Amino acid sequence: MSFDFVKALKAPLNVNGWFVKLLIGGILLCVPIANFIVIGYCVKYLKKLINKEDSLPDYGDLGGLFVSGFKFFVGSIVYMIPFGLIIFILSMLLTKAPVAAGFLTLLIELVAGILILPMIINFALDEKILSMVNFENAFNFLKNSIKDFLFMLLYIVLLYVVYFFIIFVCSITLVGVILIPFLAYAMSLSLYNLLGQYAHSMPNLKN
Repeated sequence: MSFDFVKALKAPLNVNGWFVKLLIGGILLCVPIANFIVIGYCVKYLKKLINKEDSLPDYGDLGGLFVSGFKFFVGSIVYMIPFGLIIFILSMLLTKAPVAAGFLTLLIELVAGILILPMIINFALDEKILSMVNFENAFNFLKNSIKDFLFMLLYIVLLYVVYFFIIFVCSITLVGVILIPFLAYAMSLSLYNLLGQYAHSMPNLKN
């Protein structure tokens, strides 16, 4: 498949009333606990993309979005436990080789950051906490669409470069700093759009 990077960049603007939604998302992102609503919103957006509904959802059911976001948060912690244990064990075994321990820690964190992407798709399908640790399903996804997954990773890196450049420029002025949470929210929507595009390349994806 071919990814539409421009489409991902425009994702936060792809709906009538996008400004209000961007405003709501940016504000909620700054509020502890309430930012679970934003996480749930991104999950709901990804689910719509998987179902080939290419538009931003509404912020109608705040309670439902909060629960979804909280479950995703808990699932992410559960997902990181085995990686955390591996890092802990390695740090204990390599106390006399801190450079090697540091390198392996970075490598494991990189692997964890990459493998969580198909887990997010897993979670969006049924919103179950344990879907975040359904490694078998995730590896089946990767096995059948590894080329598309690698292309998606390249586009994600490019996406981060674009947004972090914009955020860096904005951070120069006080007015620009105020825009940073809204840009971070927009970046999340663009990222989830790329995930949604990738999900369409999975031959065994089940809604």
